Amino acid sequence: MLRALPFQTIGDVARLGLELHVYCPACRTTRQVDAGDPAIAGRGFATARFRCAGTRPSIGTACGGRGVPKIQPRELLPVGGSVTLTFLWCPHCLWEIDQARLDQPPWSGTRQRYACPGCSRPVQWHIHGPAWRPSYAPRGASEGEPS
Repeated sequence: MLRALPFQTIGDVARLGLELHVYCPACRTTRQVDAGDPAIAGRGFATARFRCAGTRPSIGTACGGRGVPKIQPRELLPVGGSVTLTFLWCPHCLWEIDQARLDQPPWSGTRQRYACPGCSRPVQWHIHGPAWRPSYAPRGASEGEPS
C-alpha cells in the first residue's frame, strides 16, 4: 500500500518551509520559483508544467525546454554530515525532492513507500547515509600517527 506525499500542491511546498526550483535540462540552468505566489499555489507540483524562458548559451536563442520541478529545504545540508538523507523522484512525471530527512516532519512516522500525486505510481527513492571520507592513511598506520 502506498502512502500520499506530505504535500500535493505548490502552495503546500511553501507552507512547509521548502523551496521550489525548476531545472532545465536543455540549457542546464536552475531558477527558483516563488511557491507562495497565489497564481500557482493551487497547482499540483507533480503535474505543473514549466517552460524555460532562458537563453541557450551555445546557440543564443530562447530555450523553451521543459523544466523539472525540484523541491528542497531552504538550507542544504553540508556534504559529509552525520545525517541520513533521502532523495525522491518520479521518472514518469519528472519531478524530484532533494534532501528529505525521514527522521523529521513532515517525513517521519512511517517507512511506507509514497505514491506520486501525478500518476499514482510508486515514487522512486535513494537513501544516502553520511558521506564516506577516506583518511588517506597508509595501511597499518593509526589516524593519530604521522606517516
